[in-house]
Amino acid sequence: MASTSNIPTTATAFMGLQSYTEEQASIFYGRDAEIEKLTALIHSNTLTIVFGKSGTGKTSLLNAGVFPRLHKNYCLPFRIRLNFNEDSPGLIEQIKNVLKTEIDKYGFKVKSYPGKETLWEYFHKEPLWKSITPILIFDQFEEIFTLAGKNPNLGEEDMKEFWEVLSNLAENSIPQSLREHFLDLENEVGYNYKKQKVKIVFAFREEYLPEFESISKIIPSIKTSRFRLMPMNGHQAMDVITKTWGNKIAGSEARLIVSYLTKDAEQNNYDLMVIEPSLLSQVCAYIDKERIAKGVDTVSSKFLADYPKETILRSIYNEAVAAAALMMPGYSADNNKSPNPVKVFLEEKLITSEGYRNRYTMGPLDEPVRPGLNVLMERYFVREDDKNVELTHDVLTPLIKTDREKRRKKQGQEKIKHRALAIAAFLLLLLAGAAAFTYTSTVSEAKKEKAKLENENKLLHDQFLSDSLRLENTRQQLKDNEKKLKDLNKQAVDNPSILTDSAYLALMAETDSLNVMLVRANQAYKALQIKGQEQEDRLNEISRFLGTSNVISSVQAIQSRLDDSKYRHDSLLDEFYRLKNKYAALQKNYNATNDLLNKYRPYPLQVINEGPVDTTNALQLDLYYSLPQAGLDKPAKNTTVFLIPYKTGTNKKIIRKAKLYEVYCNESDIGKADGLKTARYANGKFVFENVGPGEYFVKICGYYGGYESISKAKEGAVTVRLDASPPIR
Repeated sequence: MASTSNIPTTATAFMGLQSYTEEQASIFYGRDAEIEKLTALIHSNTLTIVFGKSGTGKTSLLNAGVFPRLHKNYCLPFRIRLNFNEDSPGLIEQIKNVLKTEIDKYGFKVKSYPGKETLWEYFHKEPLWKSITPILIFDQFEEIFTLAGKNPNLGEEDMKEFWEVLSNLAENSIPQSLREHFLDLENEVGYNYKKQKVKIVFAFREEYLPEFESISKIIPSIKTSRFRLMPMNGHQAMDVITKTWGNKIAGSEARLIVSYLTKDAEQNNYDLMVIEPSLLSQVCAYIDKERIAKGVDTVSSKFLADYPKETILRSIYNEAVAAAALMMPGYSADNNKSPNPVKVFLEEKLITSEGYRNRYTMGPLDEPVRPGLNVLMERYFVREDDKNVELTHDVLTPLIKTDREKRRKKQGQEKIKHRALAIAAFLLLLLAGAAAFTYTSTVSEAKKEKAKLENENKLLHDQFLSDSLRLENTRQQLKDNEKKLKDLNKQAVDNPSILTDSAYLALMAETDSLNVMLVRANQAYKALQIKGQEQEDRLNEISRFLGTSNVISSVQAIQSRLDDSKYRHDSLLDEFYRLKNKYAALQKNYNATNDLLNKYRPYPLQVINEGPVDTTNALQLDLYYSLPQAGLDKPAKNTTVFLIPYKTGTNKKIIRKAKLYEVYCNESDIGKADGLKTARYANGKFVFENVGPGEYFVKICGYYGGYESISKAKEGAVTVRLDASPPIR
């Protein structure tokens, strides 16, 4: 890729929220490995699916990364984004329109443009496609599931025809309307219709992968070639920053910017960093625009000192939520005293009380805020999976938590102010009528009420002390666990297999205990507030019998006790959050160690047991590799192979997940399957004992993990020869 060390000072080379185009291929960095792999998959397969989370840069990867490579290899990619408006042409017609536009754009001489004939027939008979390979690339193709159903002009027959057209192209099947004619006049056809002429790429958000699995019966090739685009790591982010700015930035300043993009300030392992390309582009575009505006030539340490992480993220975040709020009906930034409704939604729904990201399921009551959320989705601050909404970036949660605390504090102060004014007005009324009542009896009643409140306060105070002791004991337990975990981490460097999930489960149990204590403390404090309010209301009733000074002193006494109880409660919360943060650090350390372990043991292995097995009613698998793996023609003897019955509920969910990610072979999850069996190795085969007739799912925990659905039709011993090669080619 070309160097950009001489970026003009009048324009930024960072795209912000926009996708890269093919013309910007020379300034598209950080995705070299992905470009090579995806281009190779497209060349090697008739149909390839590209999936990843929103904001990972699928469109930019195709436009600026893959398209130029395809052009150099005598391929013509057609980027197609279907339109589902009511006044849009039919789906097949839209494809034909794109073909004509792109052919004219590149100046190709063709015998004909696609007309009334089928696309399969057009690609076979047009001479241009003898030397050029057409590639239909459907971008943002998840809209076929989200928008097509909303168009009343697209009926069931229209969609059936659309999928049939794509199936004919992908599988090189003669369309049904032409089948009899072609078979009858096979020797008179003027072109080689048996040769595959076109390639197809589907690009979509990864949460829609199960929907694409459902059409594999129509287009079997959809299972053959898959590419998942992941967020960037720290090395890729450095590549983007240093190559885009060139000699305008030094390595130390580039590393500082990378640190802006991760919530964990102590994370120094660039391989483990998870950086959203959309956020990287927005941050760098902001810095570069400020550099240009100030007439500064380089991104120096001195320059970045004026733009710390908080300042940049705050500016980007505020701009996004302000734009989102303007889409809310009835809201005006200039004339609206109420809080930004979109910010309130983010603060109350999408982060936990501790400030971590939270997945929230949208309901009917949340629909009014959807126009604002759509703006945040377009800016890649929020993503939605079905009805589940979550923040895209962890680095935003501290900002949102800070805003929430400020808003709640302001609201609390306003409530106290209104309450004080109400009490003052009530006291003035009491002054006018206090002389009409008997002083002695009222004082006696007030003292009884006071004694009762103090007694209840003491009981609650004892409860708080008890909770504090429990928290202190838990804190000591966490210290002990921390030491154990550090010891395990040291040992794991030389012997990763000694780590198990027991330490993690123990820590989770202790955290549950802390949560119970916190709930109990909250309940106690709320009970105290309710009781205090009841007593205050009662004292207000009898305050007509008291002098002004007695009423004021009674109210002040209650307020003092409430404030004291709140102080103790806040202390408990502070201690709890401190322990929770410590636990989070321990868990992160454990996860990092577990990732290291998985590098050495990417899938579970079983102890080889070649003893006698019962084959009376067994299902035996004769596994082999049609594509040799690491020099082997069949899986190793100690490969773990699972058998899961097809059932409703839990089993379907586990099977769907095992199909979704070929590398997925999580024993703790698969272990929950009802009727799960693990194969034993005997006599050269993997044997499942005592398997009755039925439908079964086989998961092979080898590299990439093959899988297959098997039907056993009868009782007795059945042997199945099965290709264990991974589904990714």
